[in-house]
Amino acid sequence: MYSILIRSESRFPVNRKRIKRQVEKLLTINGLTFDVEVSLAFVGERRMIKLNREYRDLDQAAAVLSFSQLEEKAGERFISSPPDTLYLGDIVICYPLAQKLANEENILIDEEIEALVEHGLLNLIKI
Repeated sequence: MYSILIRSESRFPVNRKRIKRQVEKLLTINGLTFDVEVSLAFVGERRMIKLNREYRDLDQAAAVLSFSQLEEKAGERFISSPPDTLYLGDIVICYPLAQKLANEENILIDEEIEALVEHGLLNLIKI
């Protein structure tokens, strides 16, 4: 069973069902057929710049960032998953930047979000 948590401010309309289906499909394709939890957050540019500055020392917005809960820091995991659930981590997407990229590529925002979700999720899986 997959637990896919999606947070988004009301000004950033996202198709939650479409995103959940995509994440479930990607997890299954990549062999994660057991209990997995992943969260997604859609944020504005200021929040993304702050995250990118704090975690990557870059003073600019990124389209997507992935924060694994499987990485080790000083020999310890950031967070322990329940024994029957694998908590992969968090994917943060900058909605305004996704909109800009979709316009530049002449595609729907949902298509750009799918590409960013896939990129972020694959980063979490390959950690």
